Amino acid sequence: AQQKSIVVYDSFFNPCHPGAYGHDVGWANVGGGAVEVVVDGVLTLNGTATASSIAKEARCGAAGTINITAARLEGTGEIAANGSARNYTASDLNDGSGGGGRVAVRLTFTEEWISKINAKGFYAKKAGAGNSSSAGSVYLQDGSKAEGHGLIIIRNTGEAENNIAFTPIPSLKGGGENDDFRNASLSVEATAHVKLAADLKMQNLSMDEGTTFDLNGNNFVVTEANINGAKLRAGVYVPTDEAVAGYVLDTAEEPTGTLKVIGSALMIIVK
Repeated sequence: AQQKSIVVYDSFFNPCHPGAYGHDVGWANVGGGAVEVVVDGVLTLNGTATASSIAKEARCGAAGTINITAARLEGTGEIAANGSARNYTASDLNDGSGGGGRVAVRLTFTEEWISKINAKGFYAKKAGAGNSSSAGSVYLQDGSKAEGHGLIIIRNTGEAENNIAFTPIPSLKGGGENDDFRNASLSVEATAHVKLAADLKMQNLSMDEGTTFDLNGNNFVVTEANINGAKLRAGVYVPTDEAVAGYVLDTAEEPTGTLKVIGSALMIIVK
């Protein structure tokens, strides 16, 4: 698989930018657009709200953004800012897949909606090889919670091969440099690969089977961590520790990164 990475942009919490275009000699493939919806009452969605990129020739653009604020979400539809790729009919595996975009949803929603809000990457296959593209991000915040007290989901396609391209966190430009992650939680799902771009502190970390988290020489501090269903004890972890091996790694030239789990505070009141 081929891989090329760039510094990502836009806010995880309040995205507003369209997707970057994919460029090749002689043409450019546009990325997904940017959609913002603000509704005072109920938003009923029975179709697909999409800012996904379009599969075209050669290098595909990245998905764009969808930013929704409403009192409640109803309907049978879905929300997508997914990446895409051409169908490989030629032999050039340098033709890249477009990465996922960003989705932010602030409202009261039911559990059934969580699986229908996606910003996945794409995995294009040809003759046993292929091109991996990174997942984007989905931010879900219940309408009753304060700003930043929501859940960030990094969810890819679920294919084991699509774990090569990574999703950097935090974003360091285009509004992302202003994000405050301290009260947010992170869920890494469906073969997603997350890579720390700077030291970071969050509330909870959850990782599904087949996902990876690259410390990249940085320090990640969380209150609680759950790795494939197993809750980590409070402490400081490095990739060689058995509890995180195969899930947490450090690809920095000087691998000094750590995962620190603080643990929930226990208050005992004696009268």
